[in-house]
Amino acid sequence: MPERLLQLDDLRTLESPEGIAALFRKLGYNAQTESVDVSDLELSARSTEAIYDAHLIASQGYSDLQVLLFKGGVEAVFEGKGCEAVVCSFCRAVPNQN
Repeated sequence: MPERLLQLDDLRTLESPEGIAALFRKLGYNAQTESVDVSDLELSARSTEAIYDAHLIASQGYSDLQVLLFKGGVEAVFEGKGCEAVVCSFCRAVPNQN
């Protein structure tokens, strides 16, 4: 049986940006926590207001792959929309940022 990269206890560390970065490091990513200014992401005003904290968790060198953690009161964003629509909105906006 192949060795597992993750154990159930690894999921218990997901209570902070540092814990999430540790999980990504365990999966082989170059992961750290770096604060991100939400206004630099050029999201809609409504989305920007709903996010009170953002962190860059992983960035894979010269590729376009980045993992961002958004913390906030997403209830305001979800009003009248499904979760999928909100996530798609973020995903369209974020790749245009450097």
